[in-house]
Amino acid sequence: MQISFPFEVQQTGILGTIRRPVADVGFWSETLNDWVPVKMIVDTGADYTLLPLWLYSKLGVDVKKDCNRFFTSGVGGKQLVFVLKELWKVKLGDWESNIRLGFLNDSFVPPLLGRLHCIERIKVCFENFKTVFTLA
Repeated sequence: MQISFPFEVQQTGILGTIRRPVADVGFWSETLNDWVPVKMIVDTGADYTLLPLWLYSKLGVDVKKDCNRFFTSGVGGKQLVFVLKELWKVKLGDWESNIRLGFLNDSFVPPLLGRLHCIERIKVCFENFKTVFTLA
C-alpha cells in the first residue's frame, strides 16, 4: 500500500519560498483514548521522532515519570530532550508501529518524523514534490 503527501510550501527569511516534505501522522493519546493528528516534517537525518514539548500532556505523558532526560545537539544547538522510556504507538495511514519518541524542551520547534523504529521500517521516496510511503 502507498500513501503520499504533497510537500508543504513555506516562506523563509533567507531562502524565500521552499517546499518541505511533510506527513500526517497519528500519535496515540492515553488521555483521549484516541489518535492525535500531527503534521510532521519527514526528516531522514533525524535519529528518532521528536515532538514539541506542548504535545506531551495531550498524549497523556508525564515527562518526569515516563521519560529520561538528556541533551541533544543539532542545527539549533544543544537542547534538553525528554525521551520516553517505553516505545509509543504511532499511525501513518493504515500502518501502525511502536516507535522511540522524544519531546524537545521547546514548544516552537517543528515535529520531526525520524528514522528509529519508524521511517527505517518503511520505504520513503521524495519525488515530484511529494513524499511517498510504501507501507507493508
